Amino acid sequence: HQVDAQEKLENMERRGSGGFLCDAMGLGKTASMSMFLNKNGRGSDKWLGRPDLIVCPFSLLTTWEDWLTRTKDWGRDESDHEPKICVYHGSRRKNELPKLRKYDFVVTTYATISTGELDQKKWGRVILDESHNIKNGLQRKAPKCAKAAFKIGFNALKRFCISGTPMNNRMKDIAAQAL
Repeated sequence: HQVDAQEKLENMERRGSGGFLCDAMGLGKTASMSMFLNKNGRGSDKWLGRPDLIVCPFSLLTTWEDWLTRTKDWGRDESDHEPKICVYHGSRRKNELPKLRKYDFVVTTYATISTGELDQKKWGRVILDESHNIKNGLQRKAPKCAKAAFKIGFNALKRFCISGTPMNNRMKDIAAQAL
């Protein structure tokens, strides 16, 4: 399943500015995207100084870090380097802010992007995991999360949403996730 997703993700990126990876829970969306990210772009000149930003719920921070490390050699003839991963979260995160360009991947939370501190950074890709969090942000009186995702996505070369629940009953549900 994850191998089949690679071709689809590559086509989405080649044909446009990204896309949606939507599948049922437990079918390996995180594994698929980690494999794709490690195979396509890490160490490439086209992404120089533009790390990939992965935004996820707090409970998935270590899951993403683990998958990015586990899939580092997928689709590569040889391992050229360990992926440089920054988990941008916690009270000391701002110490890393000026150094983010040196990383391949920056993993953070929806709460952290809502602070605005990442709005002006340049990104290779922005990946919103559990992207229905953006849709949910529009339903609140102060949708900081949805606005922050839009600002961050604007400064990215490519944008992807990952969700097991992309929409319910309204087009507004999916439009909110279309950075």
